[in-house]
Amino acid sequence: MNVAQNALVTGEEPPRYGNAHPSIVPYQPFAAGDGWIAVAANDGLFEQLCHALGRAELAADARFLTNAARVRNRDELLPLLEETFLTRTADEWVTTLDATGGAGREDPGRPRGTARSRTGHDARGSPTAGSLELVAPPFALESAAVRTVGPPPLLGQHTWEVLAELGVNEERVAALEERGVVATAET
Repeated sequence: MNVAQNALVTGEEPPRYGNAHPSIVPYQPFAAGDGWIAVAANDGLFEQLCHALGRAELAADARFLTNAARVRNRDELLPLLEETFLTRTADEWVTTLDATGGAGREDPGRPRGTARSRTGHDARGSPTAGSLELVAPPFALESAAVRTVGPPPLLGQHTWEVLAELGVNEERVAALEERGVVATAET
């Protein structure tokens, strides 16, 4: 998603990696014995992933110790992961990997990479940036509903609401604002 958003912002065509990520490895779908699963494992999750796969030796391999090393050596790592994922069903892998936070199921009913346009002055649009094209996630998780979001907030746009949720009263927010500790949309 960030690659597509970067292309929208810069106007430059990104290199092609299919469904893989250009700067995180592994971060892509893998064929299992009976279907597909999506795996995302940054440095913090890669070792857990390898242990869950029964491939602890991959986590100790110098070629794969860091994400930067895995990106450089993706052509060596991915076939090893691919052969491992083929040994079990998608449901078995999802159950096994669920504890690592690196597994998810693709929702076949959801369009992939759907771009959404936001106009500059509607309830969800940016009054300063104008119309924005945003990229929707290419997957959905059963445990989390997909929500429509607007552009990034302006500086201080939600200060009052956030601090009120934390139990900070208006007088305290005003005092914090006066001292320059917080910003509000008015400042």
